[in-house]
Amino acid sequence: MEPAPGTTGLDASRPRAKGPARPADDAPPSVRKRFYSSIEINPLRAKEQFASLDDEVVRQFTSRFGVNVSITIEIRANSDTGFDEGLQRAVRENCNVLKFRSAEFEDS
Repeated sequence: MEPAPGTTGLDASRPRAKGPARPADDAPPSVRKRFYSSIEINPLRAKEQFASLDDEVVRQFTSRFGVNVSITIEIRANSDTGFDEGLQRAVRENCNVLKFRSAEFEDS
């Protein structure tokens, strides 16, 4: 008996061989479209470390067409004795000039 037109002639009720599906030899590798990372920087060496991060990581991305990069910096400072008004004013003014999105002091 010949298979019906448009069919392969394989019996659909027959069990198929089991096993992992094998990708075709010419299948493209998985494409990664996002990168994220975080690192803690030593505050006494921040300038040096940030320059290295820029040279070794950020420029890998910014040197390529079509890659969008954003860098977010978070600064945390704690003091058991608190921050005096002069320091608070200076930090707030500097953060304002540098266009920080937010800069707040808290009671605890």
